[in-house]
Amino acid sequence: GYIHFRVNSSQVSLSPYKTDSYLTLNMTEGGMYTFSGYTFSGTRILSAPDLDALVSVTPGKTFSRQEVLDSCKKITKALGNLGYAFSEVDPIPHIDEKNHTVSIEFMIQPGHQVYIHHIRFIGNTTSDDKTLRQYLAYQEGGLYHSAAMDQSLLALQRLSYLQNITPHVTHVPGSVDLANIDYHIKERSASSLTGSIGYSQLDKVMLGLNLSIPNVFGTGKIFSIGTQLSKPYKTLNISYTNPFFTASGIQQTITAYLTRVDNGEQNLVDFSTNS
Repeated sequence: GYIHFRVNSSQVSLSPYKTDSYLTLNMTEGGMYTFSGYTFSGTRILSAPDLDALVSVTPGKTFSRQEVLDSCKKITKALGNLGYAFSEVDPIPHIDEKNHTVSIEFMIQPGHQVYIHHIRFIGNTTSDDKTLRQYLAYQEGGLYHSAAMDQSLLALQRLSYLQNITPHVTHVPGSVDLANIDYHIKERSASSLTGSIGYSQLDKVMLGLNLSIPNVFGTGKIFSIGTQLSKPYKTLNISYTNPFFTASGIQQTITAYLTRVDNGEQNLVDFSTNS
């Protein structure tokens, strides 16, 4: 609620023996203020009821800078879902010093509706461009959409072989309604090789080995092979998964296994099975 709060100055000093340091802040809090209301100015794209639903400012409630910023962010997101990629919402406070109230004027500048010109991935040396594009919820030539951008970023962040994914939206030079989207990414090796060893009275010594490759030759396809070995029990498992078997994202998995169990080695019953 302290809209006039500020730090006037700061001082740093050392103790006589220079073993401790002291930080002194000189600040002014001012009085506590409450919201008196809000208004909208600029270019209206959203209806008044839609804008009201996005604003967190409540008349009579203690002033909160965070609630003002959250409201601006929600309005910007809503405009982004309509294609306004470069919209700006500036909060202008109108302060009543006598009654200690603040009215917020939301200055809305939506700009132009923007269409996607080019999508680029920068930093991928292993993963194919086609592989990464499959996880995007929008395409080149389509209208910009904030929610689709967020959904696409989340899908890319879930991939174990990518990290540090940062999207950048920039204007196409000489155009007001076209934008390029660049994804700056960093790849990492997500393949894993694990082994295990154990012992039991029935199986005696047990050995295991598993190999998993989540991005085969940069295609995004998943391959794994594993084996478990002991005197009475032997198994081999192979799995291959194509996350985008169809254009609509239906997944296909092919598995094969070979298992041999010799119960006689466990001194239980005298028969074996092969699967």
